[in-house]
Amino acid sequence: SDWNRFISWNQFFYTKTWGDFQLFAEVDLLFRIRRSKEQITHMDLPVSVIGSYFLTPKWTVYGIAQHVTRHTYDIFPLESNDWVISMNYSSVGGGIKYQPTSNLTLELLYTNFVRGVNSGIGNTFNLGIKYITK
Repeated sequence: SDWNRFISWNQFFYTKTWGDFQLFAEVDLLFRIRRSKEQITHMDLPVSVIGSYFLTPKWTVYGIAQHVTRHTYDIFPLESNDWVISMNYSSVGGGIKYQPTSNLTLELLYTNFVRGVNSGIGNTFNLGIKYITK
């Protein structure tokens, strides 16, 4: 399985708010280290930026941009022993959140994968429902 590996995932966050606007940035360092010789070790470096505007205390609109680069190791171990960039993509999107109660959030998000190397290009439509129990 692709996820049956040793995994190390580090995330670094930054948030800054100016009145009704907020900027959120995230940089990840995700290692998926092979457990068998059939697998490949991956290192993903996602960088994400989200800009939010709080229309009201219950409504938020936001835009998101992300770039992900995947480095792989030992693709052809008999030919090379190096890290190579095997895949990368960039996406942009926008969404809206509605929080009717303090423990319920509804969200719609559209994402367009605007470019990619050895990865799919397309778009996503997401519906999120978050319910927090107390």
